[in-house]
Amino acid sequence: MRYSTGRDHLGMQATSVATYSFLVPGLTNLTQRARYYSFYPWLVDKYAEEKHNANLAEFNKFIRRGELLYAFVSILSDAEQRAVVGSLFVRNYVRENGVPKSTTIINLAEYADYQKNIKTYWQLQGGGFSQYYLGPLTEMGILSKGKAHRLPVVTEVGKQIADNFEKSIGNDAKKAILAAINKGTVRYSEIEKHLSVIMPNKIRAGGREANYLLQHLIPKAKEDRGLNRRETILSYIGYLKQDDIIDIQYDFPKAIYYGEGNNKNKLEFTGDAGSLYGWHFYQVSEYIHYALEYTLFYLLSILHDNGGWIAIDKCVEQIKDDVLNKINSVLPKVTNIKKTTTVSSLTSNLKAFKKASRHGKGSPEWLLPSRNEFDEENLAKAILLLLVLYIRHEAEIEDLSVYGRKTNTLRDGSHVDILQYCQSEVTSTLESFIVNLVYKKVISRHLDVSYRKMRTDEKNTLKFQYENASLSGLEIVNPVLTSPRLASVMNFMKDLGLVSADNKPSAIGLNILNERT
Repeated sequence: MRYSTGRDHLGMQATSVATYSFLVPGLTNLTQRARYYSFYPWLVDKYAEEKHNANLAEFNKFIRRGELLYAFVSILSDAEQRAVVGSLFVRNYVRENGVPKSTTIINLAEYADYQKNIKTYWQLQGGGFSQYYLGPLTEMGILSKGKAHRLPVVTEVGKQIADNFEKSIGNDAKKAILAAINKGTVRYSEIEKHLSVIMPNKIRAGGREANYLLQHLIPKAKEDRGLNRRETILSYIGYLKQDDIIDIQYDFPKAIYYGEGNNKNKLEFTGDAGSLYGWHFYQVSEYIHYALEYTLFYLLSILHDNGGWIAIDKCVEQIKDDVLNKINSVLPKVTNIKKTTTVSSLTSNLKAFKKASRHGKGSPEWLLPSRNEFDEENLAKAILLLLVLYIRHEAEIEDLSVYGRKTNTLRDGSHVDILQYCQSEVTSTLESFIVNLVYKKVISRHLDVSYRKMRTDEKNTLKFQYENASLSGLEIVNPVLTSPRLASVMNFMKDLGLVSADNKPSAIGLNILNERT
C-alpha cells in the first residue's frame, strides 16, 4: 500500500474537527478571505450569462483563468497579500521572469488551462474554487447545484452578492476581467490601470458588498444554520473588546475555557450558551488528545533511539518508569507518589489545582507538554494533564457526552471516552493506570486507527510495525493541536471592517455587537 504520513494517528482529533466545523460552518482553514465569497459567485454568474454552455471543461477553464488572474492582480499589486489562491505560482513567476513591465503580456491560458500531465498553477481541474470554496459557498446558500446540469449556479442570495461585487469594482474592471478570461491573456498595464480594485483587501467597510456578505456571515434569524458562526463572531468581537490577543487561532477558545481564570478580570461572553459551551467542549478535546499524542511521540522516540525490534512490555515498562521518575517533581503538593499509589489518592492531591488560572502551575495550559522535547518531565506532564482534566470535569462527563451526541460532534475515541476511562480507573494503582493507558489508548488505538485507514483509504499510516508482541519504529510524529478556523474568522472580520489591523473591534464591529446582543 502507498505510505502516507497521515494525520490524527490516534483518531482523537476527529471530535475537535467535527466541533469547530459545527461552530464555524461555511468557513474552513483554507477559505481565509471574505472577498472570494463575492468574487466566485460573480464568476459563476458571469459564466452563465456569457457562455450558455453546460460543459464542465469550459466552465473550469473560465473559473481557472479568472482565479489565476485574481492571483496575478493581488500579488503583483501587493506582494504581502496572504491566503490568495495561486499566489505561490505568481511569486515563482515573478522570481523567474522579474516584475512585469507595462507592455508585458501574461499568458493566462498557458498557465491556467488544465491539460493532463502539463504543469499549471493548480493541479485539480476545478482549481482552488472546487477544492476550497465550492463546498462552503454551497453550505452558506450562495451557490447551489444546477437542476439540469452539473455546474454550480448562483442562488438568489448569490446573485445579490455578485451584483454588489460588480458595482463595487466598476465597469472598467468588469470589462478587463472578462476580456482577459476570454482572450486568455492580460497586459500588465490593464492590471495597473483597472484591476487593483478587485484585491481581497479592497472591500469598502460599510459598503453594499461588505454589508451583503455580513448579512450571510452573521445572520439574524435564530433558526439559520449560521447561528453558531454568528455567535462565534459576536463573542470573538466581544472578547477582543476586553482583552489583548496574541494568538488569533487559539486564544479565544482558551479564554472561554478558563473563564474566571484568565489573566485579567473575569471576561464576559455574551451570546448563545450552546455555542459558547461548544468552544469549551472543543478545548477539553484539544488538551486530552494532545496529552495522548505526546505519549505516542514519546513511545516512537524510544523506538527510534533503540532501533530494531523491542518487546511491547519493555516499551510500556520504560514509559511507566519514566513517568514515576519525574511525577513527584512537576507540581508542588504532588509528592511521595509511588507505583502503588492509587489514582484516587493522586487526584485528591491534584484537586488543589482544579481552579488554577490559565498560566498558573497545575492548569491544563501550564501542563501542556512540549511539542518537540522528548524527556521524562514532559511525559509526566502529559499524564498529569489527563488527570487534572479528569478532576476538572469529573462532574461534567455526562454533560460533555450529551452535548457531543446532541450536536453530532462526538467521534469514536473522543475525550469523553478518555475521561470515562479515567473514571473507571480511580481505584487502580498508578502503575496499572499508566500501563493500561499506554496499551489500550496509545498502542492498540494507533493500530486500530491505522488499520481502518488501510481498509477504507488504502493508505498505510502506521508509525510502528507490530509483530510477535514487539514493536519497531517507522516514523516519529509530534503532537499537534488542531486549527479551529479562527484565523479565517479573524481575516473575515478584518476584510469586512469589523476588526482593525491591530486586532481591535472597529466602530462597525462594535455597532454590530451592540445591535445583535
